[in-house]
Amino acid sequence: MPDTDRTIQDRTIKPASPVHPHSMGLRRGLPITAGVSQLAQTARDRVASPQTFGHLIAEIDLSAIRWNIDVLRSFIPPECRFCVAVKANAYGHGLEVVLPTLADAKVDMIAVATVTEARQARELGWLRPILLMGTELSIYHGSLKREVAEWLVRNGIRITLLSPDDLQVVSDAARAVEMPAMIHLKLDSGLSRMGVDETSLLNLIDSLEQDGCVVIDGIYTHFASADDRGCAFAMQQLRRFTQFADSLRSRLPMMPTVHAANSAAIVNMSGSHLDMVRPGIGVYGYQTTPMDQQRIDLRASMRVVSSIMLVKRVSEGSDVGYGRSFRTKRESVLGVIPIGYADGLDRRLSNKGFVTVCGELAPIVGKISMDQTIVDLTDITARHNVQAGSQAVIIDNNPKAPNSVEAMARQLDTIPYEIVTSISPRVTRLAKKP
Repeated sequence: MPDTDRTIQDRTIKPASPVHPHSMGLRRGLPITAGVSQLAQTARDRVASPQTFGHLIAEIDLSAIRWNIDVLRSFIPPECRFCVAVKANAYGHGLEVVLPTLADAKVDMIAVATVTEARQARELGWLRPILLMGTELSIYHGSLKREVAEWLVRNGIRITLLSPDDLQVVSDAARAVEMPAMIHLKLDSGLSRMGVDETSLLNLIDSLEQDGCVVIDGIYTHFASADDRGCAFAMQQLRRFTQFADSLRSRLPMMPTVHAANSAAIVNMSGSHLDMVRPGIGVYGYQTTPMDQQRIDLRASMRVVSSIMLVKRVSEGSDVGYGRSFRTKRESVLGVIPIGYADGLDRRLSNKGFVTVCGELAPIVGKISMDQTIVDLTDITARHNVQAGSQAVIIDNNPKAPNSVEAMARQLDTIPYEIVTSISPRVTRLAKKP
């Protein structure tokens, strides 16, 4: 099997930017020779400091990410490979901020959901394998589909391939660029989302046996409920998947990488570790299992901070915010913070969420608007000098804080994933300075 990391050395780095596949014809053959040095420079350019410009910053603690990687690795055998999911802008933490730490931690592979995400990672200098988990290729047609397929093959992207039509296009692309196409096959073992059944995969494998341009680099599945107590259904999925993988050992000339485990399965299902694991949310420091099941010391890596831009005193009985959903019961001191639902602060936290000012909790009052949020500073100003420019912590990286990711998720009856991936591009991601 060719060393794909070497096959893509002849490309150059350009600044990372979102790219739609329709624009690929204007930006072909991106050199990525800068590699780790490019990632290191990116990290230096994205370090938070007191002089950092911006009213709204997500501080990313890279030492916490490295800690979490080490903790998760302690659950798996030394020979088990480590693939980190970095889709959705590294789960909202900033791909350009996170990648240098993943490279330094010798992560074997990263996983993305879209072609654009794969391209951004390559542009930022990531030289190691990239798994494209979504079968995005299947939605394109004609010359655009050929162009996307050629870019993926040329840049060594591991393509999740599930249909004969896509197989033909990928095979043609491999011939056109004179490089082998590296693919992963996905079994739908019970999630009923991406992936296909055993028969469909076997038919694909039969076609591949006559095609020397396409290499099966991996076979995988995804658990529906590895975070459930007992993991009963996930164990059924694992048995189905491993039985299928075992059936291939006699018919494939070289057994591909077999992988299934997400963050929860790494902790709860040791039998699912196989050849490689694919942690996501755990790398960023958030628990995926119920509180009474937590057996793992993860460190939250994101802290979102802003500044109060206006402090004002209002009389008792003043209506606050759109819809007049809050009325002061006393003469009050209010603070206005330049963050709103357009930045990812969920509007459902109106009149029940908190921020931290001067180390104390300031309740959100009134409806959170698109760009601004109002907090009650009355009690805090009795003890502290709060003025325009005073820091406000929107999301605390202390998991016990009422404004932590976990606390917000519980309050909104959702999951930590939604909280962190909702942080919008208007929030500047910066590495926390040691």
